[in-house]
Amino acid sequence: MTLRTCAETQIAAGADPGSCLAEAHAPCLAEDISAPAVVALCFAEAERSWGGAIASLLEEVGTRAPERLATLARIEAKYDVLGALVQCDRMQELSQAMTEESDETVLAQVARCRATASALAYVRLVARAKALP
Repeated sequence: MTLRTCAETQIAAGADPGSCLAEAHAPCLAEDISAPAVVALCFAEAERSWGGAIASLLEEVGTRAPERLATLARIEAKYDVLGALVQCDRMQELSQAMTEESDETVLAQVARCRATASALAYVRLVARAKALP
């Protein structure tokens, strides 16, 4: 099941669509944690995929919603991603300053955070798009 289908199903059921992320990121979570570069690459590819999905859904919203609502959706999606990415940067700085984790491990954690940020922004956009006329 795709993240969009899962999110739409959860929303229709009144459940938390964020729960779909574990399934969406399962391939990356299954990677060997002793190879953080591989994990980081997997999550970086996931982040790019979510970015493309966001762009595609915003395009879809732009074709079916009034311009004012499409503009609102673009702004909300942009700041959903940016706000979450700031937290990923914060986590990276704190990890580097306060832990003994290797740089590779921290980068894998940051890549996961960034992918999750994009996926959550996508889920929020799915919810908003579902509510549009």
